[in-house]
Amino acid sequence: MTIYKASKIIRESMPFFLLLLIISWITGDIWENISGLLLGKYSIFLIILPGYISAIGSIGSVYVSRLSSHILIGDLDEHFKPRSIFLANILGLFVSSIIYFSMLSIAGFVLATLFQFPVPALNIFIITIGAGLISIACIMIVGTIVTFFAYKKGLDPDNFTSPLMSNLGDLLGSLFLGIFVLLF
Repeated sequence: MTIYKASKIIRESMPFFLLLLIISWITGDIWENISGLLLGKYSIFLIILPGYISAIGSIGSVYVSRLSSHILIGDLDEHFKPRSIFLANILGLFVSSIIYFSMLSIAGFVLATLFQFPVPALNIFIITIGAGLISIACIMIVGTIVTFFAYKKGLDPDNFTSPLMSNLGDLLGSLFLGIFVLLF
């Protein structure tokens, strides 16, 4: 059984927190640039935004946690074998994401209708699901790389991956939401 020591966790995590701080600053800069766009074109996204952003980081955290656990207990090796376990996790989370973002876009449309925001339902649906799924795909790629890199270096991935997924969820969700709002 592995014994966790606070000093080891702090030593492994502190340099990484500097990267997370930089990611947070970049996310704030993105929000400064797209908030005016959202207020003018798609105000409804300011209402559904907390659920949208938190879902991306949460799904990423679930993914890396499952990946890390599978590696730790020996169900999965560094070559993603057996692939069925690896692919089942990805597929399951993508299907869950599609359902979640669909429900969120329906809620967004209902709220837009109630508050009389003139936004077509299809646009809300495309923006929410498109931006969300691209963000999830990117987060899974980064999460996979960081998890396996940490294991190969003898580090505990749990000290890195979940905080990274949360911050990247904010960054990527904001970035792709802004891109999709500009496109639609």
